[in-house]
Amino acid sequence: MMDRRVFLKKTAIGSAALAVPGCFAEGLWASPYGMPVGIELYTVRNEMEKDARGTIEKLSKIGFKEVEIVHFGASGGTSAPQQLYGMSAREFAKLLSDNGLRAPSGHFTVEDIKTDWEQSIEQAHDLGLEYMTNAWINEDDRFSMDSWKRLVDLFNKAAEPVQKAGMTYNYHNHNFEFLRIDNTVVYDYLTKNLDPKINFTLDCYWATHAGQDPVELMKARPGRVSILHIKDMPKGLAPMVYFDAMQGHFVEPGRGVIDWARIFKAAKPAGVKHFYYEQDYCGRAPLESSKISFEFLNKLSV
Repeated sequence: MMDRRVFLKKTAIGSAALAVPGCFAEGLWASPYGMPVGIELYTVRNEMEKDARGTIEKLSKIGFKEVEIVHFGASGGTSAPQQLYGMSAREFAKLLSDNGLRAPSGHFTVEDIKTDWEQSIEQAHDLGLEYMTNAWINEDDRFSMDSWKRLVDLFNKAAEPVQKAGMTYNYHNHNFEFLRIDNTVVYDYLTKNLDPKINFTLDCYWATHAGQDPVELMKARPGRVSILHIKDMPKGLAPMVYFDAMQGHFVEPGRGVIDWARIFKAAKPAGVKHFYYEQDYCGRAPLESSKISFEFLNKLSV
């Protein structure tokens, strides 16, 4: 492993070189909107922990072409690099490649930034990521603008070395970003104050659950919504801007109330590059939900 300071200075070598996007020729892309169908591995988190190799093989057989990683886990030693399911970033990238998959993006946390961000960037590069995404805000930081201002400053600083390494830093929403604090909607504050080079991963479910329209959110942020998260909402779920993920609040895309054809019609003009099926809780075996969701997304006409 190269010295991290040396790595971060090698800005000409970005993750795109490892991702080799050309390997996914258009004829291999399954969906009708010119993007491969992806899955966020959080959907199958328990299966991945039990048998990562077998689960990746099953996802490949279903037809997925891309995955989004959840998070690097502790390796057991304070000085050793963190790992993915007991594998290094390069080992995991090879597992994906051997199964016709790749990982264009991955989730990271505020804690990653505060502890060893250089290592996270290096591992993201080794995995071939194009996007490093902040995936979560702790509850204590959600309810005051002072907290959000501190987070924006943190994210803007964290994005600089990510950009120098040839990747893009993203922010992933839940529903609590649509809370109004001191007469300001947090998501609007983020849009205005995050570095313009920072993109958004728009979780269409959480935006809809917060009473927002994903299409209008994309239109208001042209060129900045590069990734979509796709999961559906059952009929009758009341709007909510406080985090309330639980069993029964999620269904497979096409089995709920969200108009996916309308969203995907707006996605390409908005600049969306990737999308991932993600279901926080499944009412059946997660791999079965994944198959149902892939088949719906693969056949969706826009």
